[in-house]
Amino acid sequence: KVLFTKFDGKPAIMFRLANGRDTHIVDAKIQISALVPYESQEGLKMRRFYKLNLLSDNNPVFALSWTAIYVIQEDCPLYNLTLEQMKEQDVLFSVSFTGIDDVLSQSVHANYSFRKETFVQAKKFKDILSTDKISYTLDMTHFHEVEG
Repeated sequence: KVLFTKFDGKPAIMFRLANGRDTHIVDAKIQISALVPYESQEGLKMRRFYKLNLLSDNNPVFALSWTAIYVIQEDCPLYNLTLEQMKEQDVLFSVSFTGIDDVLSQSVHANYSFRKETFVQAKKFKDILSTDKISYTLDMTHFHEVEG
């Protein structure tokens, strides 16, 4: 899901990833782009990708889960659009993930596209991480759940 919310009082989008491997992924990086309608000064209509700069786009050791956050900036074409307007315009979020498996020393990569059917308005994702003071555990049954 793509969660539309506020972060530090500003409009933001969030999405969540989890490492389903038995190994850690080192030097993990995420890139996200929004595909939005665009019309040139000459009237040419097309869809363009805009790179969105996440608050944190790298993770030295991706072992559990990661909530990626983009605070919507004034120079972004998503600025001042409501969730409904983004759905009407068929905005698409494209995510690219790369890293290195720490055991096999092989590149890991994944791509995913979030379509309007996955957009939700909520305050946050439901917590899926628990600890017993020795280790952490992810409860993946609640991975797509949101609160508020």
